[in-house]
Amino acid sequence: MKKATLLLLLALAFAGCKKDEPGQGNDTGTDTEPPVKYETVNIGGTEWMLYNLANPKQAEGGATFATKLPSECTGTRLESHGKLYQWGINVAWNTLGESINGATPDGKWNTSEWPSDWTDQPCPKGYRLPTDKEIKNLYNTTTVSNGGGWSEDDYGYKIFTFNDDSSKSLEFPAVGYRDGAGKLYAAGTWGYYWSSVEHSSVSAYHLLFDQSGAGPQAGSNKELGHNIRCVKGTDDPDTDDSDNTDDTEGPDDPDNPGNANPNPVDPDEKIDPFSTIEIAGTEWMPLNLANPREAPGGATFATKLPSQCSGIRAESHGKFYQWGINVAWNTTGKEPTGATPDGEWIHYASYAFSWADHPCPEGYRLPGHQEFQNLYNSSIISNGGGWSEDDYGYTIFIHKNDYSKRLEFPAVGYRNYSDGTLHLAGQRGYYWSSVAYTSNTNGAYYMYFHSSDLLVDWYLKQDGYSVRCVRQ
Repeated sequence: MKKATLLLLLALAFAGCKKDEPGQGNDTGTDTEPPVKYETVNIGGTEWMLYNLANPKQAEGGATFATKLPSECTGTRLESHGKLYQWGINVAWNTLGESINGATPDGKWNTSEWPSDWTDQPCPKGYRLPTDKEIKNLYNTTTVSNGGGWSEDDYGYKIFTFNDDSSKSLEFPAVGYRDGAGKLYAAGTWGYYWSSVEHSSVSAYHLLFDQSGAGPQAGSNKELGHNIRCVKGTDDPDTDDSDNTDDTEGPDDPDNPGNANPNPVDPDEKIDPFSTIEIAGTEWMPLNLANPREAPGGATFATKLPSQCSGIRAESHGKFYQWGINVAWNTTGKEPTGATPDGEWIHYASYAFSWADHPCPEGYRLPGHQEFQNLYNSSIISNGGGWSEDDYGYTIFIHKNDYSKRLEFPAVGYRNYSDGTLHLAGQRGYYWSSVAYTSNTNGAYYMYFHSSDLLVDWYLKQDGYSVRCVRQ
């Protein structure tokens, strides 16, 4: 990405701001002082602050904030930025310039020994970081739109407008992030906002967006520098990093909203691959793609749902594809074999930005990454199988408003880009989207899941993942 100089960025940002009034002021956040009242917007039961956090309450002078909304500025929209934080560490860093500087209070960029929680948070007294549930709820209760130019010279921003009251909205600038070495990436084109909830010992949940979509995400490394948007509240509500997952046992009654477990599928029922299931406006095929339409005999599919099988559930697998290449590969055995049609495992990077000539049958296509996110947000999610190499796991999506609509995705694992070897068979599921990752020409978006987590992310196009087609 072409880098503008710091002076030019500052000039653009300050010259473009429409208002000159001061921002929200400071708060020392001491226990003996009452919390300062800040302007908030209630969306979905959560009181969100209007501005990004700048300095933490632990800094001299207390917490400070961005002083403008992104829509009140032009250019880099600097006064809307706030500052960037590594997860669990109350040191704020600058949002401009390729290298880190301006640590407030004084500190070093952390590279090891990450905290397991963020109890002493940087938000002012009476406020805190949002939980992963609250970020999901913000996404699910709003209409999301764009502002700005989504470039390094004209920063983009997301607008979340409450579905029940269009006068209530929030703006989040796309400030980018700092990597593990503190280098700035994706400034103006991507937004990353921390939640208070740990995902693993080295990662945490967050809000992620670019011009084409937005949604709650799992697994951002704690070492990265992200923005913070505080919410009103003194204590974190009970958190559950899989709040739409239901693993409870109970009678299979799809008319009972308290029981989301779907009715089991008859193991002898023949599944028509073209009998699509509509969830969140997308018609999904019920089975994984096997051979591509370019193969002799045309497109073929897995023949059973994972719940109709046992063991490795081979009849439900379909086949693996490298992104943008219409050659199908076997899902069992260490080495890649059975290329259909004939082909070779591609070790080098693919720079294609489109999979327009896709392997799905006529009238169907690969899903976009936002359609995977919509599927997640509109479903109750449960698990089946043993999640092992001898008893493959699978994830079940049940429409929140219609329990008769059900999709099953087997955890087939993936083939590694370097040599095509099989990894994590039965333990993880990887499904390609049709969308290339614009910030890295080697990457594309995909859906990933295991027994306790699911997210939409990007990775190298040379990996071999499963494909689930949708109707055009």
